[in-house]
Amino acid sequence: IQSRDRSTVWAGVGPVLRILRMGFGFPVRMTIAIASTIMAAVLQLLLPQYLGKAVDTVHTILSKVTDQEAAKRELLQLAGLILLAGILRGLAMMIHSQQAEVVGQSVGYRLRMDFYDKIQRLSYGFHDSVHTGELITRGMLDVESVASSFNRGFIKSIWIFILISWGTFLLIRTDPVLTIAALSFIPLVIW
Repeated sequence: IQSRDRSTVWAGVGPVLRILRMGFGFPVRMTIAIASTIMAAVLQLLLPQYLGKAVDTVHTILSKVTDQEAAKRELLQLAGLILLAGILRGLAMMIHSQQAEVVGQSVGYRLRMDFYDKIQRLSYGFHDSVHTGELITRGMLDVESVASSFNRGFIKSIWIFILISWGTFLLIRTDPVLTIAALSFIPLVIW
């Protein structure tokens, strides 16, 4: 029974790997999509750090303990960094969405052409036994699901992996006890 369970799991992985291989048939676009996703995720994690430093700087300005002019300059620099990081993150998100969509649609086009070629080679007996609506559904909706999986599946999984892993590292570096408390719900969610 265990070997059948493993083969069932791996049977689902095979088509995913085949589809990813088709996506990597467009190496430039996939590289741009992945690189811009990584850039967007890193910038997403930098924004809270800059905001935290800005709040600390405002606190120092209000406490009037340090040099007010230096603190104001630092606050303006942080405001510029927040604005720049936000703009760059938006651009990176736009680029990764556009490139992943192009790759997904290109893979979808290839799948539709392969599907059409396969249908043309099938026997008349097959076409008599299968409903036309089922073939249309496979040719349109199923292929569209595969095409959209690049942007919503593969690229977003890279985004989520970076946010969770680096975000956890930043939390642990800041306060390990608070990190454990913040991440304590994860086993419950997995369950």
